[in-house]
Amino acid sequence: MQPRDAVEKWLSNIKGAVCYPDKFEVVFPSKCETCPEALSVLRKTISEEFGGTSEFDGQGCWVDKKGKEICEPVKHIFSSHHCADKKVAEKLGNALITATEKAKQEALFVGAGNKFFVIPKESLTR
Repeated sequence: MQPRDAVEKWLSNIKGAVCYPDKFEVVFPSKCETCPEALSVLRKTISEEFGGTSEFDGQGCWVDKKGKEICEPVKHIFSSHHCADKKVAEKLGNALITATEKAKQEALFVGAGNKFFVIPKESLTR
């Protein structure tokens, strides 16, 4: 695969550097009563499949049906990998469903590759 730009070319030439072409990320609430347990499910599954996670805290905001802005603390969890197979995708999917159920979430924000998905809880199936 050809480097896209000079920075990518420079990074590719560093001895010992490993390039992971794909990224997986989840933005998940962090302050609800059951959020620590739900985050643990996500963190453990992603780490088992991709070797670890990187995380940072942030805010997730939206406008409700009445037009009111709502914000909540979130954890942004991400990892990089080399092309996950169907078995890995199913394991990640089950972890996302379990975490969403534990934290009683209405929707989930997931990124894979260069695409991002907002998934309503009704659409999550095992």
